Amino acid sequence: MKTLLFLLFASAAVLPATAHPDPAHSLAELDRHLAETPDDAMLHLRRAELLLRRNHPETARPSVVRALALSPDNPEIVLVSVRLAHAEGRLPQALAKAQEATRRFPEFPPAWKWLARLRKESGDANGAIDAKLRHVSFKDAVDPGDFLTAAAWVRERNDEGDPLLALSVLDQAVGVFGPIVALQQAAIPLEISLSRHEQALARVAALVRKYGPSASSSLLRADIHEAAGRHAEAAAACDSAIAMLDASAVKGDDPLAAIRGKILLRKEENLRKAR
Repeated sequence: MKTLLFLLFASAAVLPATAHPDPAHSLAELDRHLAETPDDAMLHLRRAELLLRRNHPETARPSVVRALALSPDNPEIVLVSVRLAHAEGRLPQALAKAQEATRRFPEFPPAWKWLARLRKESGDANGAIDAKLRHVSFKDAVDPGDFLTAAAWVRERNDEGDPLLALSVLDQAVGVFGPIVALQQAAIPLEISLSRHEQALARVAALVRKYGPSASSSLLRADIHEAAGRHAEAAAACDSAIAMLDASAVKGDDPLAAIRGKILLRKEENLRKAR
């Protein structure tokens, strides 16, 4: 059923604007500006970032070194030295630099994001979660994907209390971004795992209020009712999904047509269990 959810639900990401100088400048443009103002630390930073995005750490290194010499207390520049060490495959050094960056600039969210990533790569699951939770605490500087990552790491650890912690993280995101599909889809299985079926259904209802009824929301309700052993209700939810597909004039060669057949079989199975 995940395929149907992806086919019928869509979400958009908004990329933040970047301050001058524009990192989209070509390398030639940046070099031209640097020839005019060789002591501009931000130009060296943008040049290093561009080269790191292109996976050229060896040519980025001189720009990182120069930027640090010119502006050693700029958190963006300190962080690019973390990225350089990581790109060069020096994970322990990158991790040490990231830890130092969070110590020096505790209110700089990207430093926590990188510390979380590097701790995760080094196998420190608990440390990664701690850093990621600190990162998402900067609600104005993160996106839904950051909350999803934090919740996924917590769920993956699966210590006692982690399902509730993961739900708390997702609910924080819902509070910031609203009940977007990806957040609720991540939360619903957690609610089911805790036998909190009414809360799971409430999340589906929030999606319906925001996006309107759909086959995918009906199938989410079917998932929840099946988990709760309510097979008659699950069959009814499948029936609703089929009606939604039929209303959208699904044709035989439509990829949703094959899914319709699977939903029909699922409905029949639930009816059999409900007898």
